[in-house]
Amino acid sequence: MKTFLYIILLLISAQTQAQNNVLDYLITTTNDTVFGIIKGNKLYKTTKDSAYIYSISKAKAIRKNDIIYKQKPEDYKAEKHALILEYKQFISTPEKEQDYIVTSSLDTVYGTIKDPFIGAKYIKQTSNKKVKICKKESISYRKDNAVYHLKQISKPILSISKDIYLKRIYKGKASLYKYKTIRSDVEKVDPKTYYIIEKSNKLYLISNSNYKQQLIDLFIDNITLTDKIDNDFYSIENIYLIMKYYDLN
Repeated sequence: MKTFLYIILLLISAQTQAQNNVLDYLITTTNDTVFGIIKGNKLYKTTKDSAYIYSISKAKAIRKNDIIYKQKPEDYKAEKHALILEYKQFISTPEKEQDYIVTSSLDTVYGTIKDPFIGAKYIKQTSNKKVKICKKESISYRKDNAVYHLKQISKPILSISKDIYLKRIYKGKASLYKYKTIRSDVEKVDPKTYYIIEKSNKLYLISNSNYKQQLIDLFIDNITLTDKIDNDFYSIENIYLIMKYYDLN
């Protein structure tokens, strides 16, 4: 009987851990960890019977999209060449990984990616040969811990078919990419950010205006997830966690 109860407790613990892995969290000033969904300056926690809203402003630390951030000290000064990620008044300083380029022949070349004023980004090998980031020479690369993959984008994402390096945000059964467009013909216009999901080797553009229905249609094979999207448990801000939840089943 004790063995049976122990197994049940293990199963419950594993299920709870799996559910918490697809949530954000905050750590309070008393070191309590509260799991939920961070949207803007709030963390939303729901249970079967109740819903709670917490301000993250006084939290010691938060985890959002698997990145752990701490409160930025008032006297904080960034180290030169340090990699810094920011969310609201929080910062994260992950250890910087080495850059690399994956060539068209699937060789991986490590080094520091240079970004010249004119011409393609590149890594210079010891032989002084440059391995460039361009569709003829490379299929992916990593710079500042972010991985980019060469994808052919066409309508309705772009008006014409074009090969573009997309920033990968999440890799799983379905992968999430981010793409920014900058109009050079218009001054002082912020770049637009688009999310693109790759599922079954096909790319889908997710629009900010109609994201809910698009995500429901895309993940219709996971009813629990689509219910959470339809009920506004997840928003477009939480698209990373949506991808993680889809990998649960």
